[in-house]
This record gives sequence, structure tokens and C-alpha cells, in this order.
Amino acid sequence: MSFKNYSVNRNYLLDGSICLENFQSMKHRSSSIAKKWFAVVIIASVLLQGCESSQNKSESTNSEHPETVDVYQNPNDFIAKIPALQVGQKPPSLEIEKWIKGELPTGGFEIGKVYVVEFWASWCRPCRKSIPHLNYLQNKYHNEGLRIIAVAASEYNGSGALERLVEKKGKDMEYSVAYTSDSTVFQNWNWAAKNTGLPWTFVIDREGKLAWWGQPFFSDFNVVLRAVLTGTYSNDLLPNDLSEQRQELWNLQTEFWENYVDNEYAKAIEIGTQLFDSGDELFYYEAATVYELLFEIDESKARDLLDKLLSSYLINIPEGIEVLVSTILNSDRPYATRHYPKALELSLLAKKLTFGENPATLKTLGIAHWKNGHLDSARYHLSKAKEISDLEEFRNSITQMEQKLQ
Repeated sequence: MSFKNYSVNRNYLLDGSICLENFQSMKHRSSSIAKKWFAVVIIASVLLQGCESSQNKSESTNSEHPETVDVYQNPNDFIAKIPALQVGQKPPSLEIEKWIKGELPTGGFEIGKVYVVEFWASWCRPCRKSIPHLNYLQNKYHNEGLRIIAVAASEYNGSGALERLVEKKGKDMEYSVAYTSDSTVFQNWNWAAKNTGLPWTFVIDREGKLAWWGQPFFSDFNVVLRAVLTGTYSNDLLPNDLSEQRQELWNLQTEFWENYVDNEYAKAIEIGTQLFDSGDELFYYEAATVYELLFEIDESKARDLLDKLLSSYLINIPEGIEVLVSTILNSDRPYATRHYPKALELSLLAKKLTFGENPATLKTLGIAHWKNGHLDSARYHLSKAKEISDLEEFRNSITQMEQKLQ
């Protein structure tokens, strides 16, 4: 398993804590991080042995909301463990926990219909951008047998934000929407297709077989869908396999976290810079972590890197921005206070990118206001985060903060 810590970062965001602890020194930080990685390896190995995501429901305060599936998992970690999907075979079963809108026939995918199954998340900005196009396709080709199903399999804090979004969209989202917290659904579809990230779209033909998969922004998607609907599809447009370039990047990603855990920070920075310079947004967390490392070592270099990160793809990735903000707000370096205004600016951007509907982002924004002395704004955003969160532990943590602000 690689040492990538998306799941660690998300757990911090889910329980409302800032992503990175205060560190008195790089040495102290190394010990703390190593312990985290050990925990992640143990948890991951348990999951890979087939434990259900709901195994400890009765024992957990988060029982209704299992851990969010890591949609950015390094494919090196799973391609040897999950049988690969093939064009022309029947798709995996689609076990849905809750239908937010519409439904799938009891017998599964109906022969004679064409299905588009999109895996997405309400917090995913690129996913939001695909909604108008999918809605257009559903309305245009409904009478030709097209059925679109959007499966939210990586929601934060349950299905609350998803349900609010679907209700708000109304007729602008006239296709089926489903929710599941079972990570095996995402794994059996996306990991089996060697996909990482969101959104990913699968086309199922009238015989109930997989015809194509890729992102809905790929030009091939419209070509394949129209061909499947008209019965003129051939296997000329097969899903892209692992490219040699991306395989090299995944290997670098593993090497990055190995050096990070081994306290080889200079080497980690060098490799992380390579990942960032590749322009592949899948490695946003490594890029943000390089900033975190530099911030503890060299304020000037960290500032230069921040400008570089925010002039590229990271400006559109709220999770990466959360890491940047957390780095500033949690640092015990004397110069950290000079960067509080920037942290607030970035927090406001993250709020915009998440449409003001991510409780953890709102909480971080509240803390940023607090650090900048804007107590009324801090109280407002903390209260809003608590209001829209479905997670009791999260709400309790905010209540404790609100008491300190009184």
C-alpha cells in the first residue's frame, strides 16, 4: 500500500478538526505522522480482507455515516486486488442504499434500454459542472430509451447535502440520483475500471453490457452514447488503459509518501514538485503537502510555491485549499500570523468552490475568521456548519468552540 493520506485528511475534515496538528519541531512532527501512517496501513489491510464498511455501526458515534470512500486511491494499490472490467461484459451489480430521485427496476438494468451510470459526489465541483449536460441528454434521448443514474458513493456526513442539492436543482436534474455508503460499490465499478477521482461515467448498451467508460467531459462520451442509442456502436473506442506516463507518476506518488514517512523531507519535496509540475490534478494533495513542509522550513520558498499552486489547477480543488489553510492556521512558526489574512482569503474560496454546503469547509472558514479577529463572522460560519452537518460528533465539536467565543 502506498502512504498517500487522502483518507487521513478526510477524516480530519469529517470530525471537524484542522487537518494538521501543531508541531513543536519537524522531529516531533515526524513521530506523529508515522503513527498516523501505521494506523492507516492497519485500517486499509482490514478493509482489504473484506470487512464491511458498516461492521462497527453499533459501536461508533458515526454509525450512520461510514468512512468516506477514498476516490483518489492510487491505482497501484488496487489493480492487482480487484478483477478488471472489460468492455462487452455485464456491469457489476448496483447496490443502492437510498434512492434520492427515481430508481432502477427491480431486476436491474433493463434489456432494451441504454444506461449512463455516473459516479459523482455533491461536493465535487467538476461533477456539478456535468449536471446540465447530463440533464440535457436525459431530456433529449428519454424517448429513445436513455436512462441516466448518478450514484453518489463518496458523500461527507451522509446523504444530507446530496438531498438538499437534488431538491434545489429540481427540473434541472431530471434523472435518477442514488446514494450509497458501501465502498464496495465504488470499488467494483471504478477501481475495477482503473479509475481514480471523480466523476466517472459508464455506458451500458441495450443488451445490458458495458460499452464504454470515461469522464463525461471526454469527447468520446457523446460519440459513443449516440452510437449506442442508434445501434451503430463498435468497439473502436475502448476505455484507455493505464498510460505509461501516469503509471510512472503513481510510482512517484508512492515514493513521495515513503520518503515523507522516513523523514526524508528534502527528497519528498523534490518528488512532490515533480508530481505537481506534471500538471496532473490527481496529485493535488502531494503538492499541498510540499507547501506544508516548506512552510515549516522556509517562509519565502513557501510563499513562492503558494503563488505557483494558486495559479494552476489547485485553485479549483477545495480539498487542496483546505490543506493550505490548515498549514497556516496550525503552524506555531512566529511568522504564521502574517499569513492569516491569506488563510481567510483561501477559506472563502473553498466555501465558494463547495457552494457553501460543506460543513467542514464552513468550520475551517469560521476558524480563519476567528484567527483574524472577526468574531461575529466566526460565530456565523461555525453555526452554519453545525446546522447543515448530519454528524453529531462534528456538531458537538463546534458547540465547544462556540462556548469559547462567548
